[in-house]
Order: sequence, then structure tokens, then C-alpha cells
Amino acid sequence: MTDILLIQPPVSYTNKIANSGKSDFPIGLVYVGSMLRKHKFSSRILNNSMGDYSIEDIINIIESDKIRILGISALLATIPSAVRLAKAVKNRFGDRVHVMLGNAHISVDNDIIRRYPYFDSGVQGEADHFIVEHVSRILAGEKRLGIFTAAPPKNLDELPIPMLDMVENMAVFKKNSLVPIVGTRGCPYQCGYCARPALSKNVRSRSADSLLAEIESRLHITDSFYFQDDTATISKTHITNFCREVIKRKLKIKFEITTRLDCLTDEIASLLKQAGCRTLLVGIESGNERIRQEVIQKNLSDDQIFRGMQCTKKYNLPVQLLFMLGHPEESHKEAMDSVNFPIKLVKMGFTNIEMVGFHITFPLPSTRYFDWCLKNEKFSANIVDDYIDGKLGDGYAGVWPYLIPNGLTYEDLVDYRKMATRSFFIRPAYIMKRAIHSILNPQQLASDIKNGFYVLTQGSSSDLSKTGKTSSPPAECAS
Repeated sequence: MTDILLIQPPVSYTNKIANSGKSDFPIGLVYVGSMLRKHKFSSRILNNSMGDYSIEDIINIIESDKIRILGISALLATIPSAVRLAKAVKNRFGDRVHVMLGNAHISVDNDIIRRYPYFDSGVQGEADHFIVEHVSRILAGEKRLGIFTAAPPKNLDELPIPMLDMVENMAVFKKNSLVPIVGTRGCPYQCGYCARPALSKNVRSRSADSLLAEIESRLHITDSFYFQDDTATISKTHITNFCREVIKRKLKIKFEITTRLDCLTDEIASLLKQAGCRTLLVGIESGNERIRQEVIQKNLSDDQIFRGMQCTKKYNLPVQLLFMLGHPEESHKEAMDSVNFPIKLVKMGFTNIEMVGFHITFPLPSTRYFDWCLKNEKFSANIVDDYIDGKLGDGYAGVWPYLIPNGLTYEDLVDYRKMATRSFFIRPAYIMKRAIHSILNPQQLASDIKNGFYVLTQGSSSDLSKTGKTSSPPAECAS
């Protein structure tokens, strides 16, 4: 008998093509599951992001293991599958199984349980501490119904180290596999496309000792890590303490981070290089300063970009740049500014740019971009329910609407993406550089060939990093 089954659902149970090309590791569920295990609850975690388990398979697991609570983690992309699963479970088991919804979507959709009454409860925010009392009271027979707001943990060092082995159907991490790690939580920025602040705006950091205890516990698995932080260098004290401790302990690790160029200094860049940072993923979002400052409200100027890039160049830190096409009131000229921006940086001498990614914007619920689409009648106010009910199609990319600025078409944005991608990747200097890189790093050859195929045939990059990220912000900030 198992107390609780935690599941990360796929985009679609029936359309396998719609599911991600890479299985995303459910680090959030692992944090929750590790906390439950610490408090002696029996729990299981299934990563079903690839759709390996059908709804009937999951129902059979619930029945055979006498599971009493089903916890479903859902983003916008996976909320239709979450609803389908919850409905099937309720139809089969009724009140014998408590169905709970968590993660980003419910944090921006307060009304979803009323509209889809297959969920008994929903948890908004970070559930690490809340989940223990919630599960305890449900198992004791209490009717815990409705939406609950979880207070985010203030001290991340007090959380248990995530137990990766709790995820039953994940392939064993191989040597050199990138293993996820979280150093900070929360994002104080208010970018117009991003729903991430709905989870937590309050930035908290783990101590260097806490992070290194986790890293050292993984070294029998891998020496490579990627930080799933929104902005890994947002706290200078946090990131410099971490790097200095890695250097002090003489740990031979490799890692990549996501950050902002205005959160880089000479000192931080130097320490990152010495500590083993191999890649910086950086969101530029737009090559046009008006779009970046006034529309996105990213608070990132051209001068800040140039100064940050100078730090990365000085210490030869490889950088991957991410852009979005499709901003409210974006003009043809402003879109072309994004197309030309990577080459502009290269001509300024920033030859450490190893990848660029251009993506057409998805307007996410609760964001200013979503509100602009509603105001401009790009879609109806019922768009979320139409998506959940399958009226838009089966899948996410190409099904959920893109943000198409007034005066532009979807075809325009696709053409700009092709133009931008090909102008960066199809350059003799870049091709020669990648060829040498592939010779020196043969494990990357297949990835480079795949990326080259996508650039030539589709005018887009297949993936931007070893993590498979395809947008600058994580979670519900996908672009």
C-alpha cells in the first residue's frame, strides 16, 4: 500500500509527437516526495512526460497499490492531460482517491477546480512544507477540499536533499549526464511574458555547504550539473561563496546556469570559470531596446548586455542567447533588430556565443502578454477551457496560440526565425569552430549534426543546451 502517487503528466496521452523530445526531470516532485519520505509517508513518483503510461496504466497502479492520494503536477502545456487523468480517476474511484493538483498552472488559475471538479484540492506556491500536514490530514480522514496557498520555505538549507532515485521510470544517469540542481528559488522580475512570479517573487538561496553536500552525493553518478534557477547569479554573495568553495575543495565538476547579463561582474565571471561553469544560458528576448525595456519591462539595456558579454568574453565563458519573436506592438523593424542582434554581438568581438535560439512567443495566462491578446481579441476569454477541452487540437506547440503582433503574421515570425537562425549558424567561422569542437568532443557530434539538420531544413535550432531547454525562462515562462 502506498500513501501517495505523484505524477508529471505528458502534453498528450494520444499524440506522442506532441510530447517533449526529451524527458524533463521532475525536480519539483522529487523535492515534495523527499519531504514526504523524510516524514515516513510512503510515496511513488512517475515521470510520465513522454506518455509512457496510459491513463488505464495509471488507474491499474492506483488500484493494485491501493493508493489513497494522487498528486498531479501541471503546467499550462500539460493541464489538459492532468484534467483527463483526474476525471478518469474520479470516475473509477470516487472519494476513495483524493486527487490533488499542483505546480504553476493552478497558481495562475484560481478557478480551475470549480470549472473541472475532478480535483479535490489544489496547492498554489511551493508545497515543500505544506504537503506534510495536508497529506497527514487527508489520510486521517479529513475532507481537505479547495485551493490552498502554501507558504514558500524561507530556509532552503532545511529541505532534504532531493532523492533522485524516487523517480521510478527514469533512465539511470550516466557519467557526464547533466543532473539538475536548484541553488535559488524565486524571481523578483516582472517580465511581461512570464508567469513564474505567481509561484514566488521572494528570492532565497542555499548555502555553499548545502549545495556542495548535494553535489558531492551525486559524484558517483556524474560530474555534470545544470542549475534550474531562474537567475543563478542574482545574489553575488550566494554565487561567489559557492564558486569559492568548489575551488577550495578542488572539485572537478562541470555545470551550466541560466542568468541575466546585468547580474554578471568580472569577479563572478572569473569565479564561474574557475569553478567549472561550461555554459551560460542568457535571455535577451529582444534585440530592440524599446521592446525589452518598455514592453517586456525586463530592465535590461543594450549597455548592460554589452558589459555582461564583455565579462563572459574576458574569461572565455560559452554563452547561449535566447530570443523571442512576437511581442505586443512589435513592428517589422523591431523584429529585424532581434534577427540581427546576434551577428551584431559577433561583430563586436563576442565570439564566445556558441548557440542562439529564436522562439515564437506563447502568451501565458496571468501575464501582461496574455492580457494584451485578450484586449486585442487575438483569442477569446475561454481560451484556457477550450484548450483543456481539446477544442484547439491535441498538443501544445502549434495548438496553443502564438502571440502575433498587430501588423505582422505568423508566417512573418516564422520567416524571421529562419532568417535569424541561418544567419548565425551558417557562417564559415562558426562552422569551422563547431567542427573543431566536435573533433575534440566526439560525444557532441551527434547533437551538432542534429542541430545542423534543423538549421538547414527548418530554420530553427533543435536544442540549445545539453538540458534540452528551448526558452530562456523556466517553467511557465516558455517562449
